[in-house]
Amino acid sequence: MKYFFKKIFFALLFFCFLIMPFLIFTTPIDAQDNSLDPLNNVTNKISSTNDVVVKEVIISFINIALGIAGIIAIVMAIIGTFLAITSSGRESETTEARKLLIIASVGFLIVLMSYAIEYWIIKFI
Repeated sequence: MKYFFKKIFFALLFFCFLIMPFLIFTTPIDAQDNSLDPLNNVTNKISSTNDVVVKEVIISFINIALGIAGIIAIVMAIIGTFLAITSSGRESETTEARKLLIIASVGFLIVLMSYAIEYWIIKFI
């Protein structure tokens, strides 16, 4: 069971650091550039004013939620580190601190991946 979690952890780490940058920093290629068409610009501005406001509200809500989740993960990591330092070699407290550090690091990876996915989806909307 321990080997399974280690395998999942390294797969997530591989995904975060090697695959996600390619997904985040790529730019879509638009074969039809309508930015020079003045009528298209006017109709886009008229039809998308309400959509932009709703989109901005949803984006800001998701960013706030991910920020709070990231702060919670960092606080959990700090608490786990403090527990590991102050355990004085007691096995029960050391394992508890190790579990808390693992949970915090997985939570932080999930927050990073969800932020990257959110950024990638918003870029294409």
